[in-house]
Amino acid sequence: RQRTGYVAQMRSAAALANDASSLRSQLAMLLESQQQRRTRLEELAGELARCASELAATQAECDQVQSEVDAGEAELEIGQRELAENRRLLARRQEELTELRGRMSGAIERAAVLEELEQRHEGIGSGVSQLLELAKQESETAFGDVCGLLADFVEASVELAPLVDIALGDAAQHVVVKGDRLIEWVASGIYRPVSKVGLIPREDRDSGPTLELELEPGVIGRADRLINVHPESASVVRRILGTTWFVEDLRTAMELAATRGRSQRYVTRAGQLLEANGTLVTGPRLAAEGIVSRRSQLRELRNRIEVFEYQIREGQREVLRLQQNNDRQETALRVAEELQSQRRQQLADLRVQLSLRQQRDTELQQQSRQMQGEC
Repeated sequence: RQRTGYVAQMRSAAALANDASSLRSQLAMLLESQQQRRTRLEELAGELARCASELAATQAECDQVQSEVDAGEAELEIGQRELAENRRLLARRQEELTELRGRMSGAIERAAVLEELEQRHEGIGSGVSQLLELAKQESETAFGDVCGLLADFVEASVELAPLVDIALGDAAQHVVVKGDRLIEWVASGIYRPVSKVGLIPREDRDSGPTLELELEPGVIGRADRLINVHPESASVVRRILGTTWFVEDLRTAMELAATRGRSQRYVTRAGQLLEANGTLVTGPRLAAEGIVSRRSQLRELRNRIEVFEYQIREGQREVLRLQQNNDRQETALRVAEELQSQRRQQLADLRVQLSLRQQRDTELQQQSRQMQGEC
């Protein structure tokens, strides 16, 4: 019996020993597992720190690129507005240039018509034209005493030229001569014009006393004082126009002719002529029916053509400058748009990276909380 009890005790002790060994093994495994968890927690903490650092860096870079994108968008908007405005300005300048060319073309055509009339001696009698040709061909004879038409020595503004033509009448195409040789030829029958010719001696001759009416109401001025006259023919023009006054209207002319302006001639702005003897010439007139008017218009057109040519040259330079400026702006805008496209792509890539890092940070935090709960 004692033997049986001893054997049972030995078996119990052996079982206890086995249990103790098993428990020690389990404890060791638990301790090792706990250590592994602590090590993993430490690793997770490190990964979380790195992830947070990378996340912060990516966020900062994303913010920086976003700022650059916003600034780039603003610059692009300004550049596009400036380019659009410059294109509109260029279009306006091109339209103005086209208009100037059209106006110059019209002036050239009108001047060509007037020049042709001048070359054909339009409005000049055949006898006068013949005398002018003789003066060129036989300058050593009495024909060489011809100085030219009276109209050749008179220049008036476009506004006053029609009034000057009315004041001169047929005298505009009278021939100014120096000396009396040609007049003697006429008297002796050596020179017989083919049609009527008026000869005006150039030498000074007493034209009689003149009145001063400039201060009278409605008086524009005395005809010979309102035009440009060649110095050598000033006395001739004064003899012809020294008693002719330009006035505002016919009533002014009639009042002056009836009072202190007797023996004077009057031309109104409307083109009415009141002669010293009371004869009134009235009716519509053409703007360039006279020699002085035609030449005044031709001179004005030539001056205008010169101005148009200058304006067109300057306009062409301006258009070229604007075109070059627009080309530079378009190139700069394309470069800016390409750079902005690269920034947008960079921002999109950074947002993807940021999203992935945020997702990774969330996963690591979940793992860390789980590990902490297991510990």
